[in-house]
Amino acid sequence: MDNERGPGFPPALPSRLSMAAPSHTAWIVPGLALALGALAALAAPAVAPTADAPTAPTHPERIVALGLPADELALALVDPSRIAALDRFADDPNASNVVDAARGVRARVPVSSEAIAAVDPDLVLLPAWTGPALDEALHRFGIATLRVGTPTSIDDVRAAIRAAATALDAHDRGEALVAEMDASLDRTRTQAAGLARPTALVDAGSGLSPGEGTLLSELVQLAGGELLLARSGGRGLVPLSLERELSLDPDVLLVDAYRADARARGIVDATRAAYGLDPRLAVLRAVRTGHVRSLPARSLLTTTHHVARTAEALFEALHGGAPAS
Repeated sequence: MDNERGPGFPPALPSRLSMAAPSHTAWIVPGLALALGALAALAAPAVAPTADAPTAPTHPERIVALGLPADELALALVDPSRIAALDRFADDPNASNVVDAARGVRARVPVSSEAIAAVDPDLVLLPAWTGPALDEALHRFGIATLRVGTPTSIDDVRAAIRAAATALDAHDRGEALVAEMDASLDRTRTQAAGLARPTALVDAGSGLSPGEGTLLSELVQLAGGELLLARSGGRGLVPLSLERELSLDPDVLLVDAYRADARARGIVDATRAAYGLDPRLAVLRAVRTGHVRSLPARSLLTTTHHVARTAEALFEALHGGAPAS
């Protein structure tokens, strides 16, 4: 049974901003149960393995990775020759951080137990948004599964990398990945120390925005800013009405470049209609002062080691320049 949805998470709600631009909805907000995957969001409930779940091999050689977190981790941890198939979102340059690496894996499969079983995997990495029925169906085929959760903190990202590395028999590479990520995050944190801390709000056109307890909130803090919804006590993904957005009046408005490019091709000036958002947002301080910042969806959606790049992008968006390397 197919269970295919977004790159890594549930689909976005219909946008409340469609009046301002053509109705093309380019971004599916997979990372938002971030990630706002991406972006950073609340973890989906854990799926316990069934009692008769097959035991994963010590050194899997035919790995299938489904969902962007799994794609990114598998391609970073093992040689592509050990990966039997990925999902199609690995090839989306707007959402995926591994488009180039994914070219080393030829097969693509939908989120369907029959299609997955057809490539004869010995381990399947599953995203948090698939239901337990998929695990159970794959187990009936004799296929072991591993859940890749939705981190809500940098500590969770480290844990997810290490869990995947253990399952893929790639401990040393996993530790190196964590060390590389931490070094990059430390550089951004150091650069942000002592700078003014602008307030920020994410409007990705979904009607939801991240608050406290999300990965993105921690990354914004690390990059020297503060999410207004976190400061006001909102937790997880918070409904963002037009009225609330106007009342919050952020210093910096963060939008995703994918949706902005698709819905506002004719807009050259970033402050003009705020990248195709509701024109009533033109009164926001961020719009009036030219502090509408578009971030790549792949930065907003990721919940793996690529969050180090997200922190760099946030630093640049908040402070007007990239952190020194």
